[in-house]
Amino acid sequence: MPVGFSRSSLTELTIPESFTGPAIIDDYTLANLLGYRTKTLWYLILNRNDQYKTWLIPKAHNKSRLIHAPQKTMKIALKHLNKKLLNPLQEPLGEHVTAYRKQRSIKTAVAQHIRPCAICDGAPAAETPKRHDCPKYGTLIKIDLKDFFHSTKKSWVRKCFKELGYTHYVSDLIANLTTISLGQEGTRKKDVIPQGSPASGAICNLVANQRMDGVIQGFLEELNVASGLKNPWEWRYTRYSDDLILTCGKMVTREERTGIVRKLRELITSCGYKVNPKKIRTPHSYFRKRVLGIVINRKMNIPKEEYRKLRAIVHNCQKWGFDSQYKKAGKKNAQALVDYLQGRIGFVQFINPEKGAKLMAAFEGAKSWAA
Repeated sequence: MPVGFSRSSLTELTIPESFTGPAIIDDYTLANLLGYRTKTLWYLILNRNDQYKTWLIPKAHNKSRLIHAPQKTMKIALKHLNKKLLNPLQEPLGEHVTAYRKQRSIKTAVAQHIRPCAICDGAPAAETPKRHDCPKYGTLIKIDLKDFFHSTKKSWVRKCFKELGYTHYVSDLIANLTTISLGQEGTRKKDVIPQGSPASGAICNLVANQRMDGVIQGFLEELNVASGLKNPWEWRYTRYSDDLILTCGKMVTREERTGIVRKLRELITSCGYKVNPKKIRTPHSYFRKRVLGIVINRKMNIPKEEYRKLRAIVHNCQKWGFDSQYKKAGKKNAQALVDYLQGRIGFVQFINPEKGAKLMAAFEGAKSWAA
């Protein structure tokens, strides 16, 4: 229920126990939260489109992504909004929301889909257990949302904050501050969340959790009840930004997977989001399962071909130097190759510390040799 905020006194607020956000009753208290004067807040709202620099980032298949980077004053305001309002509001969200939150990462998303198995987990490292009914070899469904940020409308943001407990006036202020108008001249423009803002990820999390996540979880709970599935066999769901991951410990037939995906697409569309049909994946149970760049068949790991490629590049750099390898790796110069390897090896360390440590040792050796 919306909280009955009074503009006259903070003492008149009656905030429910589930409400975790700061008390904002008008434009003055919102501006104070952001560290600005009310006049500056209204300047940012009334000139919001002028507060962003835009450019296109190339994607695969000759496509591009539109980025909106806020100017200094707007950027500071949105960072304060994210820190003081949005992050506290995200704390009560379930573990299924794994992006744009403190102490959560792709490992948090992936770990929830790796099931325990007494036979597999108890087997010696060098011994592969015989085929058995194992929850690790269950069903995986991956769905990607299309234009996740630009699909989140200003009206959705306003409604989200009203349901969180803020008045229509305050919710409208926040919605106007965090959205931009998109569209060509002469056409009807739409107010949406920009991609590139410090607050966009958290805003989209709150809205998607309110509009869509509960609907999907309710559908999966119906599947679990209908099939009598319990831990570790039940259906599970996580969302990392616009990547929806659903797994089940049981092997579901192709026809059942098709029916579940069809129903999920209907539910997602009914919530106002768009599904990217080209990025729906339902691999067979015994194929390699890769989620967010991580293999999850038995445990979290790096794909073998990626690890071997990195190992080969590092070996060649040890032997011949970075200057001889950056063109082969598709980089502009030796420093670009060093930066690339630093980042990719860091990711390997994050997922598999043992393999990452070996690569990092060889990489440091290559840098020492180059120096």
